[in-house]
Amino acid sequence: MTNIEKYRKACLQHIHWPIFAQAFWMDLVCDKWDVFYYKTANAEFYLPYSIEKKGVFTFIRNPHATPYTSIYCSQLKVNEAEYQQAIESLQKYFSVFSFVQLDQHFLLPSIANNAAIPTTTYHTNIVDTSISVDQLKTNCKSSLLRHLKFADKQVSIEPCSNATIMHQLLQSTAKHRKIKNVYSLPFIKQLIQTCSEHHCGIAWIAKDAEGNVHACLLQVWDNQASYSILAASLYPESLRGAMAALLWHAILTTKEKNIPYFDFEGSRVKGIDTFFKTFGTLQKDVYQINMQNSKLAKWLLEIKKQMTT
Repeated sequence: MTNIEKYRKACLQHIHWPIFAQAFWMDLVCDKWDVFYYKTANAEFYLPYSIEKKGVFTFIRNPHATPYTSIYCSQLKVNEAEYQQAIESLQKYFSVFSFVQLDQHFLLPSIANNAAIPTTTYHTNIVDTSISVDQLKTNCKSSLLRHLKFADKQVSIEPCSNATIMHQLLQSTAKHRKIKNVYSLPFIKQLIQTCSEHHCGIAWIAKDAEGNVHACLLQVWDNQASYSILAASLYPESLRGAMAALLWHAILTTKEKNIPYFDFEGSRVKGIDTFFKTFGTLQKDVYQINMQNSKLAKWLLEIKKQMTT
């Protein structure tokens, strides 16, 4: 049995694993993927990963629309010593790849204290949805509440199955922010379809009285958290507060489903991070495996970094 076959079987047994761990999700977001597998006396450890090849280099990175690629354990209670063994084995396993950059889910055990794996740290913004709606509003900044009040009179939030509309909004946002790579229309269609089939997400749009769509958001969830993995606005015509209204609606949806957290994701962009904080968010550390095993790849990436700064 291959590692992927073992993993598919494990996913059927461990539906509590995050959505980004599920085999159907990896099939959706990856052209080619494989699984790191390590077995101890009491547990099995898995890390599914996407494989990208560019010339002579092999890159292991988070797939599209997948903020976390983590180590998953067959046991709910992870034995610390066995977990450290798995990480040490992972380091050797990944040493053959040119570049490895994977983000550990903020609700899973930390990998930061193991010297075998070099890590960097950033944060994501989350909302604890176990509190009351009134408390959620109290935690919000007054500026956000004004935007929500304005948007409440101007737009309605509706489910959306039209991938073309979402793709157009993504293109508008990409042009405004000077982003080169945009998710393709077929990929967005597959995202929406997969979320519908597996009951793990929904796309929302903010639409005015004339039927004009001003913003969109794709929300996915598991039993631990809900995530905003795709969000875009119509530039420069988007109504003030349209995106805020979508995010607020997604937070309330998370609460209605009794899911403990809403994860904004994308918090590494300063302006976006500042906006997220107006929702009264908590910050959670995210530990990123960061291995540059090829000296040539490391050198080329450093040159690229210098050219873009």
